[in-house]
Amino acid sequence: MNNTQSDPIAILMNEHKAVKERFGALLSAEGNQRAAILAEIKEMLAVHNATEENVIYPAVHSLADRPMHARTLYHEQDDAEVALWDLASLKPDDSEFVRKATELRDALLAHVKREEESEFKHLREDLSPEETRKMTAEFVAFRETLTHQKSNGSALTRR
Repeated sequence: MNNTQSDPIAILMNEHKAVKERFGALLSAEGNQRAAILAEIKEMLAVHNATEENVIYPAVHSLADRPMHARTLYHEQDDAEVALWDLASLKPDDSEFVRKATELRDALLAHVKREEESEFKHLREDLSPEETRKMTAEFVAFRETLTHQKSNGSALTRR
């Protein structure tokens, strides 16, 4: 998987980088700017998380034969989604906003570190070329489905 345009792991890692950058902007923003940046982060994570939950974590579970690790990733992501919802329920000028945003960012950074340094590495090393092609095809098809759903106004769901 050398072409980053068709490499699911490289695509997800680039998205991790983009979300980290937006969190930096969120933590330095004030007022309504916070709300706008938080909306961007939520939109970015909706596609990213749905893809991981429906394509990558099942591959970690079954193809890389790491079911407990897949469960950990799901739980961390669920916790982050609740924290994101909690943050979004605050007014941008709430005194708790920066603290909660920092906690969420830190939890996401720990989750991303686990993915990039452990689980993505296992996917790259443990999958056969055929399994890698299968995961890549599922990734592309799932992202196309998300694009179609988004253009039709449908909600993103888990398998």
